[in-house]
Amino acid sequence: MALLGELGLEMSAVPANDPFFGRLGTVLAAGQLEEELKIEGVTPICSVEKPTAIMSANCHRDHFGAPFAIHNEDGSVAHSACVAFGVDRIAIALLAAHGLSPERWPSSVRRRLWP
Repeated sequence: MALLGELGLEMSAVPANDPFFGRLGTVLAAGQLEEELKIEGVTPICSVEKPTAIMSANCHRDHFGAPFAIHNEDGSVAHSACVAFGVDRIAIALLAAHGLSPERWPSSVRRRLWP
């Protein structure tokens, strides 16, 4: 989030959920939202009212550690997480925020992207 903010993008973190299906999926999605196990980094691209997700982070807890017998040094079940960046969405967000001519973007942004 900080890195994207340093690129001049107006970022907010919002709780989100993955697309689960069926009745059980409704319960899983509600739990994921309630426990904030998935967070999306959003920025206005087309609209301020409905910002676009350009990155996400998921906390899996022991969802993978338990079935694959992955343990910490102390023997407890390992927890895992992942993060994803929508490179194409970030590019579009940069163009929306700074214009179509990168040579006219703020120098601080250009220095971060092209040191």
